[in-house]
Amino acid sequence: MSDTEKYDAILMNVASQHTGGIQELLDTLFGFFARKTDLYTSPNVTDKPEDLILKAFRKWEKVAVEKHKKDKAERDETDRIRRDKLRRKREEEEAAKNESSRIVEVTDEEAEKIKQESAQAKAQKLATDDETPVEKQSEPATTTESSGDNDENNKDAKKEDEDENEDDKGKEKPNKGNGWDGPEYSWTQTLEEIDLRVPIKLNIRVKSKDIIVKFERKHLYVGLRGHPPIIDGETFAELKKEESMWTLDDGKAIHIVIEKINKMEWWSRVVKTDPEINTRKVQPENSKLSDLDGETRSMVEKMMYDQHRREAGLPTSDEQKKQDMLKKFMEAHPEMDFTKCNPQSTVTASLATTPAGTTPVTLTNTIATIWNESDYQSNSQYYQSLTNSHYFNQTDNLRLDRLSSPQLHPVDGRSLIYWRQQYHMPDLRGSTTTLHWQDLHSNKNVQLTRPIWGKHDQQFTWIDKNTILFLSNRASSDLTQIFQLTLPDDLSSLSGFIEPTQITNYSLNIDNLLVNRNATRLAFSCQVYANLDIEQTNARKQAELDSGRTIYKFDKLYIRHWDEYYTGLRNHPFIVSINRQTNGIFQLSPYPVDVLFNIDSDSPTKPFGDAKAQWSFSASGNSFAFTRQHDEDSSVAWTTNLDVYTVDLRTATQSPVCITCENIATDTDPSYSPTDENLLIYRSHSVPGYESDQYKVKVYNGSMNTKVTLLDNWDRSIQAMTWSPNGQSLYLEIGEEASNVIYYLENIYTNHSVDLLIDNGTSHNIHPDATQERTFVFTYESILEPANIYLYSWNGSIRAL
Repeated sequence: MSDTEKYDAILMNVASQHTGGIQELLDTLFGFFARKTDLYTSPNVTDKPEDLILKAFRKWEKVAVEKHKKDKAERDETDRIRRDKLRRKREEEEAAKNESSRIVEVTDEEAEKIKQESAQAKAQKLATDDETPVEKQSEPATTTESSGDNDENNKDAKKEDEDENEDDKGKEKPNKGNGWDGPEYSWTQTLEEIDLRVPIKLNIRVKSKDIIVKFERKHLYVGLRGHPPIIDGETFAELKKEESMWTLDDGKAIHIVIEKINKMEWWSRVVKTDPEINTRKVQPENSKLSDLDGETRSMVEKMMYDQHRREAGLPTSDEQKKQDMLKKFMEAHPEMDFTKCNPQSTVTASLATTPAGTTPVTLTNTIATIWNESDYQSNSQYYQSLTNSHYFNQTDNLRLDRLSSPQLHPVDGRSLIYWRQQYHMPDLRGSTTTLHWQDLHSNKNVQLTRPIWGKHDQQFTWIDKNTILFLSNRASSDLTQIFQLTLPDDLSSLSGFIEPTQITNYSLNIDNLLVNRNATRLAFSCQVYANLDIEQTNARKQAELDSGRTIYKFDKLYIRHWDEYYTGLRNHPFIVSINRQTNGIFQLSPYPVDVLFNIDSDSPTKPFGDAKAQWSFSASGNSFAFTRQHDEDSSVAWTTNLDVYTVDLRTATQSPVCITCENIATDTDPSYSPTDENLLIYRSHSVPGYESDQYKVKVYNGSMNTKVTLLDNWDRSIQAMTWSPNGQSLYLEIGEEASNVIYYLENIYTNHSVDLLIDNGTSHNIHPDATQERTFVFTYESILEPANIYLYSWNGSIRAL
C-alpha cells in the first residue's frame, strides 16, 4: 500500500457520512483547515493558499483523467473481444449449418445400411419400370411411407411416455436447442455452454450502458437500470464467470453466453426458479470424429472397434488383453491345473462358471488381471520384461518400491509385517500401498492386502497373532478410515489376498492411529474446528462449500504455513474404547472423546508431527500423553515452544495436564515405559526459539513429579527413541557424520553407557523383538541402495530381509 492510499479507509468513512455530496465534504475539509490549521494565515507559506490547493487539484486531476482513459480503453477492448467472439460463434454456427446440408459423415454401419437401401430401391425400380409410370407409382409409395413414419412416431411417442421416469413427470420437454422457451427469455445449450437470449420489451432503444449483467460462480443477474431484474437467482450449476460474456443485439435483445465448468452435464434450467426441462429427452448434436480431441476420438474409435468385435462374436480389446495375460500366466505355471479354466473366455466368465463345490481361490487371488484392472505389474516383473539394458536413471529411481514400518510378531517374533508402496510401472502415474508378511526363517513373503491404484494402507498395529488394525482409504466413501485384517493361523499357505473389514465410518478423514498395548483403547485424529465435533465439522465444511465463500478473516498468525492456509481446522486426538465382538471384529464406543475440545491447537503438530512419535499410551492404557504447540497467540509464528501433556482416561472430565510448561523451548515425543505406568521419556531443547538446539532425553516420573536428563554430558542430538520390551533399555536414532545411526542405552536407571550398533547409512523405524533383547528390525538405506528391511540380532549379526 502506497503512502497516498494508507488513509483511504479513514477518508472513505468520512465521505460516507456526507450525504450532501462532494460540496458538503469540501466544506467540511476547508472548515477543518480554518479551525485546526494556519493554512489561511501562516506567514511561512510562500504560495497563496488557493495556489496550493489548485496545485494539488491539478496534480490529481491529471492522474484521474489518465486512469479514466485507461479504464475506458480496457473496457472497449473487452467489449471488442466479446463481440468478436460472438461474431465468430455465429459465423461458425452458420458455416456448420451450410456444411451439414452438403456433407454428413456416417458410421460404417450406417454406410452399409444406405448401400443396402439404395440397392433395394434400384431393384424395385427396375422391376416396376415396365408396368407402371414412375410418377404414378411414387404417389402411393409416398403415402405408404408417410403413414408408416407416422405409425412409428406414434409408437415412439407412446413408448417415450411409458418409459418416462417417475421423477421426470411434470418436467417440460426441451426445445430444439435442448433448452427452454420462457415468457421473458429463451435458452439453448451444448455440453460446453448456455446460449441465452433476453428480448427487451421496451418501446425505447436501449444502449449497453443501460444493461446490467453480473456473473458469479453460481449466480446470474440480468436487468435494465431502473427496472426490476429479469433474471436474479442461483444457477443450476457452477459457471466460469471470467469466460462468460454478453452483448447487445441491435438494441433489441441481450445475448448471453455462459461457459459451464462441468462440461459433461446437461442443465435442466438456467436458474433454480425456472421450470425444469427433462434432460433425458435432450438430443445432442451428432459430432464428427474429426471434430473430437485426440483422447475422446481414441475412446470413440475403441468403442466402435469393440462393437464390431461383439457383433462378430469375438472378444473386445479388453477381453482379448485379459485372455492374452491369462494365457501367458498358464504358460509360466505349468505345475498348476487349468483344466477347468477356458482361456478363450474372459477371466470373469471363467470364475462365474466354476462348478459348485470348487473353490477358485488360486485363480481369483493369483492372476494379475484381477488385481488392478489388467494393468498391475510388480517392479521385478517390469524389469524382467525389458529386452535391453540401460544405465540406472531418475525414472528407475522413481520405480523403486518403498518399504517401511516393519513390525515383528507380537508373540513369537518369528515373522514380520511391513508396508510396501508400489508404482504403476509403465508411466508412474499411480501408486498403491499394501501390507506384506514375511517369515524370518524361510523368507516366505505374502502380500496380504489387494493392490488398487490410488488406495493406500498405512499406520498399522499388530494387535495379536491374528489381528491387525490399520488406516486405509479403501472405504466406499474414499475417506481414510480404520480397517481390521484378520489373519489365518498359517500365513505361509495363503494363496490370495485377505479382504479387510472396515470398522469406522466417520464423515471426515482419519489421519493418525494409535492402539494401546492391551487393545482396550485407541486414539485417532481428525481435522475439526476446535469447538465442534466430527459431524458438526463436516456439516460446517459442507455449508461453507455450498456458500462458495473464498474469503477468510484472520485475527492471528498463522495465516499460511508451508503449503497450507490455517483456516480454522485443527488436528485433534479422539479417544475411544474398543472391544472385540463374538465374530472377532473390534467395535468402537459410539462417542469419541476429543482430548483438545475447545482448544485452538494441533496434536500431532503441523506440518511434520505424527502419532507414532507424538502420542503414547501408558502400560495399562489408562493414561495418554501427547505433544501440542503453544499457539494461543501469534507468537506461534516464531516460538519453538512445544509441550507434553498427559490425561487420565479413567476420569471422563479430566483435563490434560502440562508436564513441561516450565520450559519455553521444545518438549516433544512422549513415550510411556512398556512396564512402568508412571514412567515417561521425551525429547527436550533447552534454548527457546532455537530450532537447531541439541535434543536431550528426559525421564519423567509421574508418581514423584520428577525429571532426570539422560546422557546430559553427551554431545549428540537425539532424533528418535524406542523402548526395549524390558522397560529398562533404549534404542536411540542419532544423526551424525551425514548418517542416521543407532545407539543402544543399556539401562536408564543404573548404567548410562551407550553402544553403537549401526554406524553408517540411514536407519529408521526400529521395532524390537518381544522375546529377545538387543534384537530388532529396522529400515536401512544408503547412497548405494534404496530402503530395505534388516534384522539386527542379539549377537551383532545383521541381514537384509
